[in-house]
Amino acid sequence: MQALPTTALVKIPRQRRSVEMVHAIIDAAIVVIDSDGVEHFSTNRVAAAAGVSIGSLYQYFANKEMILAAVLERGILESEGLMRRLATADPAAHIDDVLRRVLYALIAELEPARPLVRSVLSVVPLVYEGGVLAVLETRVGDVVRDYMLRHTDRYQLVGGPAALYVGVNAMIYVFLKWLTDAHRTIDKEELVEALVAMLGAAIRETPKR
Repeated sequence: MQALPTTALVKIPRQRRSVEMVHAIIDAAIVVIDSDGVEHFSTNRVAAAAGVSIGSLYQYFANKEMILAAVLERGILESEGLMRRLATADPAAHIDDVLRRVLYALIAELEPARPLVRSVLSVVPLVYEGGVLAVLETRVGDVVRDYMLRHTDRYQLVGGPAALYVGVNAMIYVFLKWLTDAHRTIDKEELVEALVAMLGAAIRETPKR
């Protein structure tokens, strides 16, 4: 079962059938965006594409913006799972190599969805409480913090929580900007190295005794 984007929902479905309906609505939203564009996106079109009544849709989504937010949130949750798997795949790897592995995997995963991400972000606000950036900050930040807790003998934060906050949020913003940029002037190798350096500035190796 795919990850459930709870932040974007009016209420959390409890029964399996209701969970499947929520995912069907999100899947239908992607189809509608791909076929009609975000400018023609509506709850009625999504309900019709999902094969559910408009009343059933409104049980879980307050409006079309929250459906779009759910599209992004589900993608974020799935990306978090990918990040966690890669972050734990090789415990002996240097953190810079772990970051490179994660970033290249995310690019490969999200590159095909660039038009969709660009369309959704043009409608859904990036910065507000509970918004896309807040969800990303929580998910990415948790992955980094969990990694640091597992490797306290090897790494420590430089500048404390504030440095991690700045590093994670800056990395997210730059990554999204690059991913959705229609006229790229930086290739992915340059981007990855710059992002590794950005987050790496907040983390240093613990001196060996």
